[in-house]
Amino acid sequence: MKEFIRLYREATACYGGQPHLVLADMRSMRIASLAVSQLFGGLIHEARQQGVVCCAHLSSTTVQRLQVARLAREHSGESDVTIHVTSLEEAREVLEAQRSRLILEAQTSRGPHRP
Repeated sequence: MKEFIRLYREATACYGGQPHLVLADMRSMRIASLAVSQLFGGLIHEARQQGVVCCAHLSSTTVQRLQVARLAREHSGESDVTIHVTSLEEAREVLEAQRSRLILEAQTSRGPHRP
């Protein structure tokens, strides 16, 4: 898990804390021990603080999905942005919809275009 955390931080550093989306394909991840889940929960908290505005979570087991849902609630509070999906196609659809929403919000916040 420590290696995954290092790689995750490295992969997301390019966003510089700006809003971004995550596809968490966790189908190959086994159910985590308490120690590993605490590390993972800390990463979820850090990710939310670093700009994750939507995380499409894809898992292969109900127990894993419940474990991640609990961790996300504990480490994101009321502003949990995790959306559980059942397929890679659904994850892509969810993220595309969120991406469109982010683009629209960015355009709206800039106000009218001025030459």
